[in-house]
Amino acid sequence: MQPFSSLAAHLVSCPRSSLFPPLAAHIVKILPLLASASIALLTMSFSCDKQDSEVQPCNEATTAVATQAYTLPTGCSLTAQRGQSKSYIIDSPDELAAAVQCNSSTAPTVDFTTSTLLAGRVPRSGGAFLRSQQVALDCQGNYVHTVNVSDSPTLSPVDVDYTIVVPKLPSGKQVKVVVNIVQ
Repeated sequence: MQPFSSLAAHLVSCPRSSLFPPLAAHIVKILPLLASASIALLTMSFSCDKQDSEVQPCNEATTAVATQAYTLPTGCSLTAQRGQSKSYIIDSPDELAAAVQCNSSTAPTVDFTTSTLLAGRVPRSGGAFLRSQQVALDCQGNYVHTVNVSDSPTLSPVDVDYTIVVPKLPSGKQVKVVVNIVQ
């Protein structure tokens, strides 16, 4: 017990700066260097991850995809709720039945062995109509469906539905829809 109490008495009687002076001096000198090295390593690890996951922009022009105009039969409309923006990639009769509802006996038909139907709805606060649409393939193989909608002078809210047939898309392929409001 005696050695412990003498050490405790020595620690209490000595000022803190005199306790282990060589070690304290080294820690004070090394601490900024360790902090700088840690920050540098963290920065490098995050920047490497970003470079791998960032999508590089295309510098090449897009390639137009052959399209065929398509209009839903009279009495048919998309199942999306009014005022809801929604897009569809329809590859089968079952998907078509789920996306389109008809009040008449005339059901829409598409040859899904060779084609995919792209469809969607754009809500507008005033009157509007579909001016044009096109589908393109960018340099990374992504499909981009551009829909151009023009506003009209009426004040009633309206939903603009669009449909277009394209060659059969690969299974699971996504399509980015870009809606432009044009004059």
